[in-house]
Amino acid sequence: MVSKLPENEIKRFSESVHIFPLRCLVRDHNRNHLRKMFSSEKIIKILNGREPLEIAIGCRIMLTRNLGVNVGLTNGCQGIVLHVEYNDNCKESVKCIVGQFEDYSGNHFVTLPNGSKGFPIFRIADTEFNEAICKYVPDEKFQLVLCYATTAQKSQGLNLKMAAVFLDEHEFAPGLDFVVLSR
Repeated sequence: MVSKLPENEIKRFSESVHIFPLRCLVRDHNRNHLRKMFSSEKIIKILNGREPLEIAIGCRIMLTRNLGVNVGLTNGCQGIVLHVEYNDNCKESVKCIVGQFEDYSGNHFVTLPNGSKGFPIFRIADTEFNEAICKYVPDEKFQLVLCYATTAQKSQGLNLKMAAVFLDEHEFAPGLDFVVLSR
C-alpha cells in the first residue's frame, strides 16, 4: 500500500506516530527510528528497571503514568527531551530527564541555560513482575518511553494529528484493526 503513495505523503507519514498491534513491534520501531535520527554518540542509555531506556536530546517521548493531571501531564502525554541532568556530573547516573510536553499548562518550569523551559521527570518507585522468580519486585523507573510508535491499545484516547497504522494478518485481537481505524 505504501508503494502507491506519492513520495511527499510517504515522508509525512514516516514522521508521524506509528501504531502497531504488538509491543515488540513498537519497541523495534522506536529503537530503529532513534538510531536513524541520532548518531550513537548522541544516544543516552539509561538503566530503567529491567529494560534500558535509550533517548537523545530532541527525541520524542511519552509519559506512561499520570504525573500531574491538573496541568496536563497525563499517561500518554507526548513531548520531547530537552536535557538530561546527571547526579554529580556522573554520566552513569541520571538524576532527571527534562522534557517539554505539548499539553503541559502548569507554571513550574525548569529554565535551561539556552532559555528553553521544561518539566523535570524523576524516577518513581514502581513494581514489576519478575517472571524468573514469579513475584513482583520493587524498582525505580523514569515513567516515560520513546514515542515514534505505540500500541493500538495505548493509542486509544490519544490526540494524534496524524498516524501510520500497521495492518497485517496477525491481529493481536479480532477487530483491533477496526477499532484503531475508527477512533
